[in-house]
Formats: sequence, structure tokens, C-alpha cells
Amino acid sequence: LSSALFYCLAAAMLPSAPILGDSADSHIRQGYLQSLLFLQLSNSSALLIFVARTDGPALSFANRAAPPLALSALLSQLVIGFTLSRGVPTLEICRLELPDVLFVWLYDASCLLLLDLLKLALLRAPQLRSYLRPPAAPPSLPPSPIKQARAA
Repeated sequence: LSSALFYCLAAAMLPSAPILGDSADSHIRQGYLQSLLFLQLSNSSALLIFVARTDGPALSFANRAAPPLALSALLSQLVIGFTLSRGVPTLEICRLELPDVLFVWLYDASCLLLLDLLKLALLRAPQLRSYLRPPAAPPSLPPSPIKQARAA
């Protein structure tokens, strides 16, 4: 949903992008929009990991993520953001302007906060608590006769 909303928002704002100029043809405009959408999808999927991994009623940034997870998410998004801000003509990846890259990051951070708040509201609703929390561990089974025979 956030990506569909972003696409509509970016498409409405795109005619005024400085990199496209006044007479941007539809091919360049579409390529720029695709690069923006790729960055948004990449960022949102990396940030969604942090929302989903948080256990209990807490915001995702309140719990520290494991350093390898945080480092891999941050480095991958920095590489993607840097690559898109430089462009890759051989792969037909349009160069994005820095304000557009920052706008995507701000948009995705806002969506992360909204998802966190929605998660908190759902976890605090008593009638939904039983559906959203993982089921309790099943009762342990008695040892098998084979294990009892080996132990004797």
C-alpha cells in the first residue's frame, strides 16, 4: 500500500524534477520514476525487517537489532542509494537527484513509524491479542519407550 501511494505521489511531483528539464520525454520520465520506486521498495523492505523483528509492544527502534542485521540493512541501502544517485547508464538506471533520494528515505521512515504505531495499537487491543501473539509452546511429551530403555 505504501509503495502504491508513493508511486502516485512521485508521479504527481515528477514533472517538476530538475533533472528532467521542461521537455522530458515519457521514456526518461518513466525511467526516473522506476528508479525512485526501486529505491522506495528497497528501503521499505529493509526497514520492514526491523518492525517485524520487534517482540512485544515496543517501537522498532526501542530494541537494539543484532549488529550484523543492522549493518547489512544499512550498508545495502547506502550502496543502493549511492548507486541510484550516480546512475548506471549501461543498465538503464536513471541518476536520481539527492533531494529525491532524501525524500524517499524520509517517506520510508515515516511509513516505518506508522507501521510501528499500528502494531502497538493492535498489540494493545485485548480482543486481538490472542490472534497476534504466537501460541504457547505445546506441553512436553513423555519420553519415548525407546529412550527409557536406552537410559536403563
